[in-house]
Amino acid sequence: MKMNLLKKGFRKFVSLGLLSVSSGLAMLHPLGTTAQPWHEEIPPAFLPSVPSPLSGAVDYTYEYFGHASGQALCGGATGVNLRALTREEGTVGGVLTKCRGEAELASHWIYRTCQESQWSVDTSCQQSKNCLVNPPTYTPSEGEDPCNYTNGGFYLGIVAFLDEYLPGPPDVTTQVTTSPDWPTTPGWRIEYTYVTSPPLGWFYASALCDYLMPGTKCTVGVYGSSAYYKVVVHVDQGIPIPSLPGLPGPAASTVSGLTPLVDAVNTFGTLRNNWNGWIGFYFQVGATPLVVTELGRWVVSGNTGSHTVQLFSSNGTPVSGGSVTVNTSGQTPGEFAYSPLSSPLTLAANTTYAVMSQEVNGGDQWYDYANTQIALSPEASGAFAVWAPPFTGAVGGSGRSYGPVNVLFPTQ
Repeated sequence: MKMNLLKKGFRKFVSLGLLSVSSGLAMLHPLGTTAQPWHEEIPPAFLPSVPSPLSGAVDYTYEYFGHASGQALCGGATGVNLRALTREEGTVGGVLTKCRGEAELASHWIYRTCQESQWSVDTSCQQSKNCLVNPPTYTPSEGEDPCNYTNGGFYLGIVAFLDEYLPGPPDVTTQVTTSPDWPTTPGWRIEYTYVTSPPLGWFYASALCDYLMPGTKCTVGVYGSSAYYKVVVHVDQGIPIPSLPGLPGPAASTVSGLTPLVDAVNTFGTLRNNWNGWIGFYFQVGATPLVVTELGRWVVSGNTGSHTVQLFSSNGTPVSGGSVTVNTSGQTPGEFAYSPLSSPLTLAANTTYAVMSQEVNGGDQWYDYANTQIALSPEASGAFAVWAPPFTGAVGGSGRSYGPVNVLFPTQ
């Protein structure tokens, strides 16, 4: 297998070594010197987020492919190209609710002759795809130099390049897990494709280079690395979302799938839009601190506005860094819409917090707390409907929420 990859590498200046992002350093070995680190892979542009199955069965696919390739030429160009593609697609009850992608390129090249002057060229490009609309749209939508954004050209070019190096067996393994007795009993199925073997890394040194320029320690080399992760998920209606396998790289130690704090909304109250202020619920974190990554608000049919969703301490003080804007326009009614925090936020163990959405009189509708009964995941307890100003628990609000609202956190 190594020989086949090596031949492909000579032709393309690329090898297909598979490794995680955290250790994803292609290594260049100049003649007569020790190994030195090169560049890491581009990490995933966003994390997997399975749609809520409260209103229908969910089918979801998430894929990340990061690729590094480069060359070191005697008296020529030395550099690396980093490419990455992150994409997801999800349906609820057969209706497409998620469809997007992000293509990225980062390159660094040094041009020189051995022991003489040198100069460098750096390039960075990024283009996103929205395939919830037909035809798909791309952002940025225009620009030719150096990224060729027009008509999605950059995104489609990255897809075409990576498709040529899409890993398969034996470099990767696909594993299927299901809930007990599925599909006879409602539950879930996860198909997980991951790196099988340690990274393949190699280089070669040109005797011709030493012959032409003795003692220059100039190396002709070909090297590369890749990181790959894919999950295909099915969750039956009303079944809690299972934990997902961890992403490659630094996130893998803390992110193994996202879990909603509100595990289920059992019933709904009366629709309202006659309040200027905050609505939501209290909760108490369990014995383990909770690392929160996203906040969300339930989407009611006809909602089109943007809403600030904020975490508060038990006395009504906003938690620093605990605010997002959730745009309900174009979101699927009957489930939560989420937005990520600027950075993960750790909530202290055995401590009470509130999560609330800011509403406007006459604006988007939301559900009153009466009869809006919620069930929390085991990581927290004590749900109790709350509103502000003033910061007040609702009468008979135990196990209930206005809105409702929600929190996402990495599965424990």
